[in-house]
Parts: sequence; C-alpha cells; structure tokens
Amino acid sequence: MKKRYGQSLIETTVALGVILTGLAGAITLISYSLRSSTASLNRMVALNLSWEGVEAAVNVRDSNYLAGAAFDNGLNSGGDQTAIAVFDPLSGWSFDFAPNAFADDTTVLYQQGGLYRQATVPPAGPTSVFRRLLIVDPSVPDQIRVLSTVQWRDGSATRQVRAERILYDW
Repeated sequence: MKKRYGQSLIETTVALGVILTGLAGAITLISYSLRSSTASLNRMVALNLSWEGVEAAVNVRDSNYLAGAAFDNGLNSGGDQTAIAVFDPLSGWSFDFAPNAFADDTTVLYQQGGLYRQATVPPAGPTSVFRRLLIVDPSVPDQIRVLSTVQWRDGSATRQVRAERILYDW
C-alpha cells in the first residue's frame, strides 16, 4: 500500500469548510431572529402607546361628562389640532397643544418606573425610542376625531403606527 502525503490535509480543509458554513448559517439565523423579535416588541409597544393616546381622549371626554362640563373641554384648543397626552397622577389626563410635529422634543416618550410618559417639561428617566403625537379634530359638530400616531426608529428606517377613534357628545 502506497502512502499518499497531503490527503489528510485536503480532508481537513473540506471538513473545516463544511463546519464553518454550518456555523455561519446558524449565526445568521440567530441574528435575524433577534432583530425580528426586537422589531415585533417595538411594534407591539407602539400599538399600545398609540391606543393609550386615544384612550386618554376618551378619559377626558368621560370626565367632562361626569363633571357636567362640555364634552370637548380640554380637547378643543380653538385652532391647533396637534397635541401630546400628559398624565398627572393627581389630576389625570390633559392635553398640551404646543407641539406641532414629531421633531418637537415634547413628543418623546420617557420611561419612568416601568411606564411611558410624555410631558411639557421632560420628566426624569431615560428616553425611549418612541414619539407620540395626537391630532384632535373637532371640526364636525358634536364629535371629535382623535388620531394617535406613534413613531420610532428601527435601524435606519422610521416606523409608525396609528390608532383612530371618533368621540361623540352623548
């Protein structure tokens, strides 16, 4: 039997190639899976924050009804329709009509004690990737259209979700 020098080197090189190809595929799959789960989580949080903006308007309307005030008290600024929803634990929800675009710093949502908050003066706590802006449109008598949009950055892309509801004067 004749010895073949170098054959084991070729076999080793081929085996390493197969192993590295398998590892590269697995790493790519894991990386894609992590990016997808982060994107799904951000979308779910954004959807909830969007509905929270709409529900804040519902809360203000219902509180007005219980207090015997006009249904649109605090929801109608007279002309400006863009707002942020501000929550105060003592007084509840209110709307600040100063911000007009997502570029305004007050549209940023801050994380505070596990909750997301917006305020005219930035609260303590880290900022989140989310921004929320509401359009409160009282142009039709006895109803208000509320459109809550949440925007966030996902890598190099800007994503957004919207929730909409029409509130009526009961």
